[in-house]
Parts: sequence; C-alpha cells; structure tokens
Amino acid sequence: MSQPLSIDQRKFDWFYVVVLCIFSLFSFFGDSTPATGGPDPHSGWIMKRLIHDIYAMGKDPLVLHSPVFVRVACFFAAFIFGPFQLVAAWAILKGKHWIRTPMLVYAGALFEGSFIFEWAEWFGDKPFFDRVCPGANFDFVQQNALWVQSFNLPYIVVPVMLIWRFWPERPFEPKQA
Repeated sequence: MSQPLSIDQRKFDWFYVVVLCIFSLFSFFGDSTPATGGPDPHSGWIMKRLIHDIYAMGKDPLVLHSPVFVRVACFFAAFIFGPFQLVAAWAILKGKHWIRTPMLVYAGALFEGSFIFEWAEWFGDKPFFDRVCPGANFDFVQQNALWVQSFNLPYIVVPVMLIWRFWPERPFEPKQA
C-alpha cells in the first residue's frame, strides 16, 4: 500500500472539502431551525426569522410548517450530519482512508433523506393527509420550485458524487495502471 496523495494532487477533492463545509454551515444554522420547531417571524433567534421571511414564506410550505418528519430529518442534519461533515472535510483534506465507510453511509443516508424530502416537495402529502385528516385540504407542494430546488438539489447530486468518489477501497491512493 502506498501513501495517500496530498490534496494538491487530488485537486477535485477540494470541491468535496468546500461543499462539506458549506453543508455543515447549512446544517448548523439552517436545519437547526426546522429541527427546533420551525421558522418563526417573531423569534428571538435570527435564523428562525430569516428562514421564515427569506426562504420559506410563500415558497416552501414544507419547511414553513415543519411537520414531524421534517423536524426529525433536520434534527439529524443539524446535530449529526453537521459535525460529521466537518470531520469528513478534514479527513478528505488529510487523505485519511478511514473516512471511506462512514462517508458511504453518510452519503446514502443523505441521499435517502433528501429524496423523501424532495418527493414531498414535488408531489405533496395531500393523499396522506386526506387519509389521516379527512377534510384538512392541506398540502406541502413547493410554491417556487426554482428557489426551493436551488437549495435542495445539491443534497441529491452531491451524495451520488460522494458515493462514486469513495467507492474505491483506498480512495486517496494513486490509481493503479
């Protein structure tokens, strides 16, 4: 087994380092809002106000109303994925092979959670609500797809890229000819 290549020799890995750091910031500051009860225009916490006023109001009713499955998913994103993303960014930067298996688990979990979230964003929950709350006439379909997808689509695309990148057993070693 050879030594891992330095980050300078793995130029595209900088993309993963930067994206994971950005995802971590969104996890800590953005996802913690729905995880702790949802956006609120009257909250003393600025992130709850910003997410309500700038991101969710009139655009994303799923986040605006933060049903239980959103709160649970955002709890994991904020308090488990957020710290992991920082550790993973450091491990990629340093070429630590031990990150491979946790990264594959993380990428799969992020893809699965994001896919469920996206499904509700595109197709809503009206059939579900009609079954459990007859007459509620409520749905969570996104109201501004371009806005919502500009924030959410990376959480579908990047996990697929991470799985592809970390599929080799020793992802930071030179490719064998």
